[in-house]
Amino acid sequence: MDNSIHVISASYGSGSVQAVDVTATVQAFVNANRGGSLVVSNDSLRLSSDPSVGQRKSLVVTCQYTNGVESSLEIIKSAVEGGTISFAPPEKFVPVNLVSATYGTDKVFKDITYGLACFMADPNNNYVISTDPLCSLYCYGQDIAPGIAKTLNLIITKQGSPEHRICLNDGQEVNLIEVLPQV
Repeated sequence: MDNSIHVISASYGSGSVQAVDVTATVQAFVNANRGGSLVVSNDSLRLSSDPSVGQRKSLVVTCQYTNGVESSLEIIKSAVEGGTISFAPPEKFVPVNLVSATYGTDKVFKDITYGLACFMADPNNNYVISTDPLCSLYCYGQDIAPGIAKTLNLIITKQGSPEHRICLNDGQEVNLIEVLPQV
């Protein structure tokens, strides 16, 4: 079995209410370009009309990479209109799954699981997570608890290992591959 990329889902718009399903179009692009990079726009997605006129739009794609018969890896990729999504397969398959991610204090926090999962889906990030600037980005640039120290709480798993909990204080970083047990 060859390496393959299967687009499980792809939606484009300014939110779930105004998003349109572009799964077939993105899969056709991936097939025609052997992966490749897609610049996100109404034209590249072959849309006859703008799904959210005057609104900032994004493309969110869930794809499954299969590496022969060895393993497969499901990845979520996203980019805003005008940005680029690369469908190049990851150099190595390291199935790290983000179960949950929260950032803040014990009383005020944001669930940033989806945003961080999109970041982790980029094969160029080397699975290094830091509290700055990632958490600020996924909290929309707002300090959710001004003047109070915050933490990033992660629950991750790796194929064949139990859940692993990680707590990072502001300014810290961790390489997820190094902290998980080898299987």
